[in-house]
Amino acid sequence: MATRQNQCRACGGWGHNRRRCPQILEISDRIEKLAKKYDHCPTDEERRYGSSGWISKLRAKIVDAVGDAHEDASIAYSDMWKWSERAERLAYQKLKKEQGGRRCGFCSERGHNARTCDSKKVHVKQCNAVRSLAHRIVRAAFEQSGLVPGALLEYRRYDYEISKYRKYCGVVQKINWGVIAEQDEKTQGGINNAVEDWLMRGHTLTVLDHNGALQTLATPRNIRAQTDYHYNADPQYNLLHGIKNGSVNTSGGYLGDNVENLPDLGVWIWGKEFLDDEFGKTVDNLLKEVSAKLKSTF
Repeated sequence: MATRQNQCRACGGWGHNRRRCPQILEISDRIEKLAKKYDHCPTDEERRYGSSGWISKLRAKIVDAVGDAHEDASIAYSDMWKWSERAERLAYQKLKKEQGGRRCGFCSERGHNARTCDSKKVHVKQCNAVRSLAHRIVRAAFEQSGLVPGALLEYRRYDYEISKYRKYCGVVQKINWGVIAEQDEKTQGGINNAVEDWLMRGHTLTVLDHNGALQTLATPRNIRAQTDYHYNADPQYNLLHGIKNGSVNTSGGYLGDNVENLPDLGVWIWGKEFLDDEFGKTVDNLLKEVSAKLKSTF
């Protein structure tokens, strides 16, 4: 099988790009040699910005010295542009080296990349610890509400035959842990530490619908194991009948068994208080396990 090669956009040749184009390197080196030969070199500023105006003056000096017909005076405008391109590239590489090398895409510091960034390693560890805590809190909310496999949900769908919404019933099959409390590991400040987000964001439930098909639905808003922020805010999904003393599935991405200390992290709630006192006490106990503090936007 033939190996695919790059085609240079400068000379049209194969096996290299503009950065390593032999034509650009050859022309740039020739102009540099002429500059030294006729004692007319570019300034540091002209090199930094790739300014090619000095080359016109160099050519004029060459013509005065050896005549217009001499091969040294043969400098085309395209040659000037090629020198400019390489000069800008070299100046940029020099600047990066002086500043400490490449810039990290995560913390913006120089001298390392995101793969080796110590700050990112700490951030990823925190994200994993927060998500584990979130899964424990969501598990407590669902089990206390009876929102576990076997629970009966009410949901609505638009019926185009009667041009209005209709209510249907479905049975919870499992909790979709993979979408609960997702964290942004690639961005500083990407920790998702809001309890309402953990409970309500995304299609957290897989449900057997009225047609016998599986579909994913969001957490119903009428459970009391939450704050007053989202309670009954959306009538689209409701819990009709929970399973008392039931248990959630811990397969499919449940991370709650991983308990790590989070002493410097705050866990936020958007509401004023938890609707169910027992659930509030459960959250407090789970936070104490990892030394995290509960904060409110109010």
